[in-house]
Amino acid sequence: MCCSRDERMEAKMAVLEDCNHRSNIRVIGLSEGSEGSDAVAFFTGLPVWFPSLVGKNCEIARPCHIYGDKNDSGGHRPRTQIFSLLRYPDRQAILQAARKYPLIMDGKEIPVFTDYSKHTAQHRKNFSQPIKHVRDNGVQAFLLYPVRLKLIHESKAHLLWQLSNLWTRCARSAHRVTSTDSNN
Repeated sequence: MCCSRDERMEAKMAVLEDCNHRSNIRVIGLSEGSEGSDAVAFFTGLPVWFPSLVGKNCEIARPCHIYGDKNDSGGHRPRTQIFSLLRYPDRQAILQAARKYPLIMDGKEIPVFTDYSKHTAQHRKNFSQPIKHVRDNGVQAFLLYPVRLKLIHESKAHLLWQLSNLWTRCARSAHRVTSTDSNN
């Protein structure tokens, strides 16, 4: 996995930062000023956004704004808002509700994510294309914390830690399918 001392330290720092972000949720794409003057009051409207949270009191510790800046192509990135919940189970309930009922505001879908450190988020982002590829081929795929890819194919589960392992497995599967087709 990690070789140098610096890489090991960076990985340890990422784990500590992720632990610190454990109860945070990242909301991307809210329009400027949509929360008004009181962001905490705005986010207490969660039961209105997600029907499965009706009757649940999700307490918000603090909101944090990360304003969008220019991306590499010169356009503006969507505005990001992070809010910290007092309890981890509340965070889980919100994330599950967001998967069932996507948040729509001003006619556009607002993604709701877990808040990870920059290091972990970048590593997870590297898996997005391979996940899309295997899902397009009928394999169930999802990421486990921090960056482990779980594949379920033909009732068998496989855990992969590195992208090279995924491409090796995909190549073997494609070879088996090709050799089976050529034998017929």
